[in-house]
Amino acid sequence: MGIVDSVSETLPALQQLHHHISRQSRRHLATTLAAHSVHDQKQPIPAIGI
Repeated sequence: MGIVDSVSETLPALQQLHHHISRQSRRHLATTLAAHSVHDQKQPIPAIGI
C-alpha cells in the first residue's frame, strides 16, 4: 500500500497549502470586490464561483 502511505504523508502539506491559498484568495477577493464597488457602483458585480 505505497499509495496510501504517500497520501497520508502528503495530506498535511496539502491541507496547509490549501489553507494558505484560500486565505490569500479571500483577501484578494475582498480587495477586488472593494475596488470594483468603489470604481463602478452602478453595475452589479458578477457572481464569482467559489
